[in-house]
Amino acid sequence: MKWKRPRLKKISYKLTLAVVGVIILIFTTSTILEIQRDRAIHHAELTDKVLVLSDMIKTSMSTPLWNIDYENVESVAESYFNDKEVIGLQVRDDFSGVIYSRFVDQFDLEKTERYTSRGLIYYQEELVGTYELFLTDAVRSERIVASIVSRLAELVIFIVIVALLIAWIMDRMTHPLKLLEEDVTRLAEGKERLGSRDYRDDEIGLLAANFNLMGDKIEASQKALRVLNESLEERILNRTMDLEAKNRELNIAMEQLRETQEQLVLASKLKLTSQLVAGVAHEINTPLGNTITLVTYLADRLQVLKTALNGDRVSKQKMDLLVDDVTSSTRGLERNLTLVSQLVNHFKQLTMEHQAKDRVAFNLHGYTGEVYDNLMIEWMDDRVTVDLDMPKDLMLNSFPSAFLEVYTHLTINAVEHGFKGLDRGTIRLRAEVDGNDLYLEFSDDGLGMDRAELDVIFTPFYKTNLLSKGSGLGLSIVENVVSNQLGGSISCVSTPGEGTTFYIHVANIVVN
Repeated sequence: MKWKRPRLKKISYKLTLAVVGVIILIFTTSTILEIQRDRAIHHAELTDKVLVLSDMIKTSMSTPLWNIDYENVESVAESYFNDKEVIGLQVRDDFSGVIYSRFVDQFDLEKTERYTSRGLIYYQEELVGTYELFLTDAVRSERIVASIVSRLAELVIFIVIVALLIAWIMDRMTHPLKLLEEDVTRLAEGKERLGSRDYRDDEIGLLAANFNLMGDKIEASQKALRVLNESLEERILNRTMDLEAKNRELNIAMEQLRETQEQLVLASKLKLTSQLVAGVAHEINTPLGNTITLVTYLADRLQVLKTALNGDRVSKQKMDLLVDDVTSSTRGLERNLTLVSQLVNHFKQLTMEHQAKDRVAFNLHGYTGEVYDNLMIEWMDDRVTVDLDMPKDLMLNSFPSAFLEVYTHLTINAVEHGFKGLDRGTIRLRAEVDGNDLYLEFSDDGLGMDRAELDVIFTPFYKTNLLSKGSGLGLSIVENVVSNQLGGSISCVSTPGEGTTFYIHVANIVVN
């Protein structure tokens, strides 16, 4: 992976920003405090000044107003405007009203912060007039603004000086770091270092010395690593060739194992089929034997009837007995042949559907009943009871032969292992639908299994007893049929002494 140079932010830049920020913060704080202090002082001074000027107006205007000397009143009033902070003055008396009124045009009384004084003018305790005085703080505010501008100029000059000083100091301090940085970059890119040995007698010099020592060790390690990589590549190549050869051998072994497993599965299926055929043949043998016996007896009775008919005299009673024997034998033949026909039809349906490759529609309840009618012949007896709990009108669109294999193997597993040593046992098949999905439960109340057995029951060739006649493929075949042919899933839950339940889920096979 190529080393990526990070985005550089110089220390001098960061330090300058920090120092300038602190200076600006200090300046701003001190300026605000100074402005507030100056404005407080100006306010106090202007307030005092208004009181002083008010007293002067009362004193200087009393005599002219008493003497009705309006020219003198105007002359005295004008003298107050020599003070630039006085922006308005108005004098009245009781005879003429407004005697004097002047306001400085450059100040807007509505926008200017002003100080106002209104009062009465007396002459020897006689009221002779009134006045209104207006002062502004604009002049003092201008002086404050001028002071701020001056301080700003000083601040700018100070910041420039500080920035230049920091840049000079940082250049002196970081020059060795630049050389060290270049060496680090070259080392990261796998290039030969410059290896400057001109160390300073400070912390930076110590850092450079330690880095050079580290760089020497890293370069030595890189050389050793390159040598190791070259030998490692050769070893990996040899190991890869060995692994490829072993992999080919393993693939051949796996293919042979797969073929063997398929042959064993086929042999297991053929064994089940032969056992089923043997069972059905045994069951058919009884009605066929009865049929042969009845046919022999019927032939004998017919011969007796023929002899009697060829004779000269036959009693009606004897004729009726012979006819009854023939009729009874014929009915017995009909019953036994009908039973044989039913057994043959059941077996024919199962064997033909076992070879089916296409989906067909069938009634689950009816088909399951037919399967267990035949399974009862060979693998089940009176001690085993089958309980079907499924809708009788449930139609599936699937592979009946797959259900035959599932039922057969699960039933044999329950009879040979679950009910081993028990006097009685019950197999329950429960089916329910959810939309187009089928949920099938196959359970028994047998011996059950522990956790260790439950984890490996679907493993091919697993047998609880190595001496048992089974192949150990039954449940493996069931899982294969459910997963591959039916496209569903199967799981098992079991507790020792409480039986076993298989849960089968198959999607999109329900017709109605």
